Amino acid sequence: MNPAAKCLILLLSGFVLCPVLMVLHELRHYAVGSCLGFKATLHYGATTWSAAEEKSMPQAAALAVSAGPLGDAVLAGAGLLWLYRLRGHRREAPPTPVDWLATILAVQAGRWLRGFTGPPSSPQPPDEAFISQALGMPAWLLPYLLALLCLIPLGAMLRLHPPGARLLPFTCLIVGACAGGLVWLKVLGRFLLP
Repeated sequence: MNPAAKCLILLLSGFVLCPVLMVLHELRHYAVGSCLGFKATLHYGATTWSAAEEKSMPQAAALAVSAGPLGDAVLAGAGLLWLYRLRGHRREAPPTPVDWLATILAVQAGRWLRGFTGPPSSPQPPDEAFISQALGMPAWLLPYLLALLCLIPLGAMLRLHPPGARLLPFTCLIVGACAGGLVWLKVLGRFLLP
C-alpha cells in the first residue's frame, strides 16, 4: 500500500473511531450511573445526573464517574497487549490494518496527556479530577499522575512500530482523531445526542 493511501486510511480511521470511543466512554458512565440508581442522561459529550443525587450518594457518584476512565484504561491496556502480541516479534515489518486497530486502542492512554494542561477551567471538573477529590486528594494530583504514567504505554506503543515509519502515520491518526472529535462535539453530537 502506498504511503498516501495508508495515511488517508489512518486519517479516516481516527476521524470515525474517536467519536465512537467518546460515546463508549459516556455510555459506561450512563450504564454504571443507571445501575447505581441515578437518573442519568446521556449527552454527546457528557453524562449528567442531578447534583442532589450526587451529594446523597458520593461513593456511587465516584464509581459512576470512574467507569469512563477505567474502561479507557482497559481498552488501552488490551490494545497495547494485543499490539505487543502482533508486533513483538516483527517490529521492523510494516504494520498491518490489524496492527493499526490495536494501536488505536492503545492510543486511548493518550487521553491522560491533557493532565499536563493544568487545572481545569470548566465548572465541572474532568473525571480524573473528580475521582482525585473523591479519594481525598487535591484535584490536580490524579490528572498529573496519569499524564506521567501514560507516557510509558505510549512510548512502548511507538517502539512497536518500525523506526523510520512512525511520524507520518501517527500524525495522520492523531489529526484524524482530533478532527473527528471536534466534528462530533461541535456538529454531529449536538444533533444525534443532544
